Amino acid sequence: MYAGLGVTIGSVSSPSVYFNGYTNTGFFAPGADQFGISCAGSLILQASATDVTVNGTVTATDFNSTSDINLKKDISEIENPLDLVEKLHGVKFTWKSDDRKTIGVIAQELEEVLPELVSNTDIKTVNYDGLIGVLIEAVKELKAEIEELKTKLNN
Repeated sequence: MYAGLGVTIGSVSSPSVYFNGYTNTGFFAPGADQFGISCAGSLILQASATDVTVNGTVTATDFNSTSDINLKKDISEIENPLDLVEKLHGVKFTWKSDDRKTIGVIAQELEEVLPELVSNTDIKTVNYDGLIGVLIEAVKELKAEIEELKTKLNN
């Protein structure tokens, strides 16, 4: 132990690097080329060369998603966005892990409509950023319909 820093062979419940004697909270390597942070013996963050997984709520001032056109190919308009939105099912729910209430979608239901927005993993995740493009185009489609109706009413 050096200045409150301990080093051991680590795991989630007994990290490699821990602080001030809290031997179940610290840093460890969960696998080859991976980095993890545990708190009270539970994995809260895991990073690899391509992914970061956080168990819990992430709070930040802002989030920026890479969206540069120079990184994209095969770009096309979203067809029938209003039809897509009508097939989506927004739900209120409570997380089993901590009884926290929230709002969102069910990954398995979204996967039937927009499979490219759902991960194909054991525990499915949703790319909520991807829903924004669909919603933008649906609003534009609704606006066009409203404008058409206004024109018909005024004639």
